[in-house]
Amino acid sequence: MAHQNLLEKEKFFTARDLIDYSLRKDVKDSTPKQVLEIFEEHNAKVNSLIGDIPVQRRDHRFISGFEYYLKTERKCNHNSAKKYIVNFAKIIRIAFANEWISRDPFRTGKEL
Repeated sequence: MAHQNLLEKEKFFTARDLIDYSLRKDVKDSTPKQVLEIFEEHNAKVNSLIGDIPVQRRDHRFISGFEYYLKTERKCNHNSAKKYIVNFAKIIRIAFANEWISRDPFRTGKEL
């Protein structure tokens, strides 16, 4: 009966869900997360932080300001802010490698 009820919900379920259902425990939504769904959530979060500014306008001044914003407005600690900057640098380097921008603002010789 528990097996049939879970099948009727047309959701993915595990043996643990079947046991939990039989024992009248709340059956959680066990639909596994999809990779693209996770990327979309991540991209939405990044977009809310920096917006959608043309890659050509991302210069050293912008990067320094972004790091300052992360530390002051978003209350990120130093290591978290640096991790955001490192991840952002990957995107900039892709743009530079594809010649979408003429120079890499992370290669200025100035420490961020």
